[in-house]
Amino acid sequence: MDTTFLIDLFRGDRKALLLMEKLGREKEHISTTVINIAELYRGAYLHKDTEKKLREIEELENLLIILDMRRESAKIYGKLYSFLKEKGKIAKDRDILIAAIFLIDFIYHLAKMY
Repeated sequence: MDTTFLIDLFRGDRKALLLMEKLGREKEHISTTVINIAELYRGAYLHKDTEKKLREIEELENLLIILDMRRESAKIYGKLYSFLKEKGKIAKDRDILIAAIFLIDFIYHLAKMY
């Protein structure tokens, strides 16, 4: 789940809530990265009702698999950044970090399967 989707959940967006319910019913593994969670905490500490937002984040964290950054993710980040820059399609650093974290996690899960 990306930060935009997670924020939509907090705002009570109907589509986001329905999708989350559907994924829960289908017993899908729902994950996000520590980067996305950090963005939520940034928003919570800027919010007028910080304590309420912190509680909401903690509740959400219990529902998600939160992927941490590994050294391998840092290496992939560097490769992705370089590749995108060469192609003239640079993205925000945090978006490239998030992609690198997911890619490495995906590779680890594949390796466990075989």
